[in-house]
Amino acid sequence: MKKSNFRLFITAFLFVSTLLFGCSKPLPNASQIKEDVVGQKFRYTGDFWFGGLDWVIKENDINELEIIERFTNKEKKTDKVIVSIKLISGNTAIKGKVAIYYQLFEQGWKLEKIERATEANFEILSGR
Repeated sequence: MKKSNFRLFITAFLFVSTLLFGCSKPLPNASQIKEDVVGQKFRYTGDFWFGGLDWVIKENDINELEIIERFTNKEKKTDKVIVSIKLISGNTAIKGKVAIYYQLFEQGWKLEKIERATEANFEILSGR
């Protein structure tokens, strides 16, 4: 009798563990982030009130991308990723940090928005 209760407990534990942990989607890695940010626009100098310069990220613009910090909230199904990024397009090159916000849906993580991670402007390495 005790053996069947133990087996039932183990079966139930494995089932619940699979539901909680086995079905979760992996967080976006640097490679996935590179793909996701293509087509996204963010302001790299200035601000909303006084204007500034925007950058729309194209496929070949990303020269460097490194994940610096990550803030994942499993309850709210959100992920904020702070990334150091260097972008080059034509004769313009910039470097700085962006915050990338993801939301988890049944299909996986979806990029919600991208913005400068700090009030500081991006460093303009060449060009503009």
